[in-house]
Amino acid sequence: MAPSTRRPSSQAVAMAKRMREIQLRGTRSSNTKRSNGATSRGTSVQAASKLSLKRQKRLKGKRAMKREGLKLLKRGCVTMSRIVRRKIIGKRMTVQFNQKGQPIGKAGKEMQSYIGVLARKKVPISIPTWKDVLVEQKNKIWEGIKLSFLLRPEHKRMVLISAGAKWREFKSHLTTRYILPHRDNLEIIESRPEDYLFINQDDWEIFVQDRLSDSFLELHEKQKRKRALSKYPHRLSRKGYAGLEEELSATMDEAELDRATMWIKARQDKNGGFKDPLVEEKAKEIADLKKKEAEGELSTSGSDDVLTLALGNPEHTGIIRGVGANVRQAAYFNLPKRRKQSVEQSLRLSVQKIMEQEREKILAKERAIWEERLKTLEARVLMNPMVTESPKDSTIDREVGSGQGSSNMHEKAANAIEKQIPSTVRKSLDLEPHVEEPVEVVNPIDGVNLNAIEKGQPIGLVVVDLEIQEGEFQAQTIGKECHLALGSTDNVVAIATVIEVNNENNSQLIHGVPLGEGNMRVSIVRSLVDEAKLPFPIENEIMTVRDAIGTYVAWPKNLIVFPVEFQVTNTTYNLI
Repeated sequence: MAPSTRRPSSQAVAMAKRMREIQLRGTRSSNTKRSNGATSRGTSVQAASKLSLKRQKRLKGKRAMKREGLKLLKRGCVTMSRIVRRKIIGKRMTVQFNQKGQPIGKAGKEMQSYIGVLARKKVPISIPTWKDVLVEQKNKIWEGIKLSFLLRPEHKRMVLISAGAKWREFKSHLTTRYILPHRDNLEIIESRPEDYLFINQDDWEIFVQDRLSDSFLELHEKQKRKRALSKYPHRLSRKGYAGLEEELSATMDEAELDRATMWIKARQDKNGGFKDPLVEEKAKEIADLKKKEAEGELSTSGSDDVLTLALGNPEHTGIIRGVGANVRQAAYFNLPKRRKQSVEQSLRLSVQKIMEQEREKILAKERAIWEERLKTLEARVLMNPMVTESPKDSTIDREVGSGQGSSNMHEKAANAIEKQIPSTVRKSLDLEPHVEEPVEVVNPIDGVNLNAIEKGQPIGLVVVDLEIQEGEFQAQTIGKECHLALGSTDNVVAIATVIEVNNENNSQLIHGVPLGEGNMRVSIVRSLVDEAKLPFPIENEIMTVRDAIGTYVAWPKNLIVFPVEFQVTNTTYNLI
């Protein structure tokens, strides 16, 4: 049998219920007291904190007014934080370029904006011009761009040119919006703008002082007047010609997008109209000229195209009209490249040109003398009463004499001319301008010695000036081929040819610097290590082996390796 369970009596149940009610009532009262106390204490603390916050804000506002300057931007300055986040995780975007080498697409626009951010933050505004910016500061901009975008080394020039332009635009923006409008109230502009807190206060004070100087204000007014002369401003804003071409290429053929068409499109509004009647008139003139060109009535070439003819002024250096930045004229207009020449070719052409000029002068003088003599003889034969003064005998006339016959006279005159030419050439060579036209190699000129003495004037590939002396041309190649090494003979960096000019002269110069004992003059034919540093570099001109190709440089004898054994200047070399 299961055990029997006894139910509690009704009296016991009522007693237990009463006890629970008492316990619950006590718990509620205690909780209410605690909450009331906490509420009162919290209210007092909260009120005190509110008062302290208001006081702190007032004090902070006063300090900010003293420490920071104007705030004109609604959204603040651009920081390109998304690019910074991508840089942290090592993600780089690929930039697309059009056929002219201009960046396009979304990545191209972001790169241009980020170039401006780095230019503003990396380069102080106290530096006067972009040329005065240190190379290290420019390299920081390039390195920052490379960490964010996939670019090739040849794009460095484009990036730095863009950085320089954006840095100048930033300084102009600060001048026209934050300084000049408030130059009568210096207290407002004594602190850096609150919009650009990354600007150093010391740099800001130097910048303001420069912008308020009389010299800058005069320059500012001058440039303002020049800017007012611009008759045909475009409406591209930040899009640029590269962005406009990318946009139009979706609806127009590439052949139609010449620079004349781009110039017109850049000045039209969204509806295809023109706000300026002068621009509209030029657009019609361009359309008429293009029609004549298509019908064969007008021929154009190079930079003298329809746009140049319509605007009436030639293309100037810098940004090409209707094309945009980062495009060179030689590449766009397919101009022929100037051929570089060696020193010997440039010198021979200079000497040949001077001799021809002097020969023409002497022949003209002698021709005038003989014409006067013929006139005198004709007057005597015809019994002409005309009296003419006999010309003074020239040096050549005294040498030739009279009575030898006209043919004999001309032969002696020609010989005398040839004798006078070397001395005239010696005087005139230093005045001969730099020659840029390609020439053919000619034989050395008899009676002329070319002694290389460098004076810093550009001729062909090398900055060199040569002195003319009597004798024979003694510049000669004494080795068919040699190897140039750095550090040790095992580290070969280039293939060259040894050149010895005037072996008896111990005071040879290489680009204005003495050759020095233990060194030889070499001409680098081929580079094996392009970036190898020269043992004797020419600063800012010839620094690496690649830069020295085609010119003369000095090289230590102990680092010159020859393929065969021979003897040079009474010194025997043990060659490999």
